[in-house]
Amino acid sequence: MAPSTKPRRELERAPRFFPFYYGWMIVAVGALGIVMSVPGQTMGVSVFTDHLIEAFQVDRTRLSFAYMVGTLASSLILPYAGKLLDRWGSRRMVVLATGGLAASLGLLAGGSYLIDGLARILPAVSSSAVGFVIALFAFMGVRHFGQGQMTMIARTMIGRWFETRRGTAFAISGAFVAFGFGAAPLVLSRLISTCGWRESLLLLMMAELVMMAIGYAFYRSGARECGIPMEDGMNPPKRSATHQIARDWELSEVRRSGTFWLFCMAMTLNGTIITAVIFHFRAICDARNVDADAAYALFLPIAFVSVIVEIIGSWLSDRCPVKYHLGLMQLALAITSLGLLRIGTTAGNVAIVAGLGCSGGLFATLNSVAWPKYFGTMHLGAVAGMNTGWVVFGCAFSPFLFSLSKSHFGDFNVALVVSASLPAIIFVWNLVHRHKEKKCNSLAI
Repeated sequence: MAPSTKPRRELERAPRFFPFYYGWMIVAVGALGIVMSVPGQTMGVSVFTDHLIEAFQVDRTRLSFAYMVGTLASSLILPYAGKLLDRWGSRRMVVLATGGLAASLGLLAGGSYLIDGLARILPAVSSSAVGFVIALFAFMGVRHFGQGQMTMIARTMIGRWFETRRGTAFAISGAFVAFGFGAAPLVLSRLISTCGWRESLLLLMMAELVMMAIGYAFYRSGARECGIPMEDGMNPPKRSATHQIARDWELSEVRRSGTFWLFCMAMTLNGTIITAVIFHFRAICDARNVDADAAYALFLPIAFVSVIVEIIGSWLSDRCPVKYHLGLMQLALAITSLGLLRIGTTAGNVAIVAGLGCSGGLFATLNSVAWPKYFGTMHLGAVAGMNTGWVVFGCAFSPFLFSLSKSHFGDFNVALVVSASLPAIIFVWNLVHRHKEKKCNSLAI
């Protein structure tokens, strides 16, 4: 169902009297919401992996399998969450997402106590089996509400508050998001060292409840829904009298579009590989006899590169076709995988920083601007939900497949070589595909 164009009850609370366009406030709180999805992102979960293996009494392969099944279940729900976002709006959905993420983090923190309690009640049941089930539901929650809903809600909301300056808005929000994501593994690792892993999870749970209050106070679905003119008070950019603008696509048209599936598969592959790499980052370092804590320091320059790339990429998205962004993202993804084969060396570390930083920055840009740029904003939540569902679906399998590479071949080399080869397929597809946006009638602007 498309979002209503009539002002809703939230219009009474809409900041029509702000001294500046409220879309810029949306950029700020939207960026904060994406950063607060970190506990549901692989970079957030991976820091707790070794502690969870011990607490849930499972081995690495079983934990990876629980992560896969939980993430897969999350991906199947996300398309419906996207439709619900179009119907309910950002404000209600952010309350649902932050509350669900907080509850899931609480389950991760208290999982070991549940295992001990059930062991006393049902001594015949294996503690490892109980730990696997609890881990599965906890992972499904953090992935669905964190990686899935919170990022989808914030990016969709920002996209609906801007039109001619959408790329600029995402460049600003992306700078903060990229730095937050890049610094997260190091910050969480230090937090665990200081407070303990369980206490760190409880602190993150309380932070999500604070984000729930912020989202309820400031999230708004879009300018039109609040009765505010789009980009109110801004001077429109100069355009020719025959400028063509993309019309809103119907969902049935999007599903049949080769452009949608090209971008969707490219972003799915990016998420799939990066998820596996970050989930097993410590183990990859151990296999190469590299100090993992020192290697985590690479995420700070990665964050810096990602910030620069996302700012430039978002700015360019208003000025050039985003198919170039997609091609560069695939090259960066291949460089990342090759660099991980030489992690600990100067060349390998440089490749990891450049590749992971560029692919992350370009992924964030495409995930934000590609859908409204090609398909309009009427069904933006549903379109974003379909894409996010596929991305999360791909992310579900990769940590488990990487763990199979480790168990069968003794290291991650086979998985990394395959990961360096797959982006070439998307790169060639992008070269031969005819990118064509549907247009409405010429408008004088």
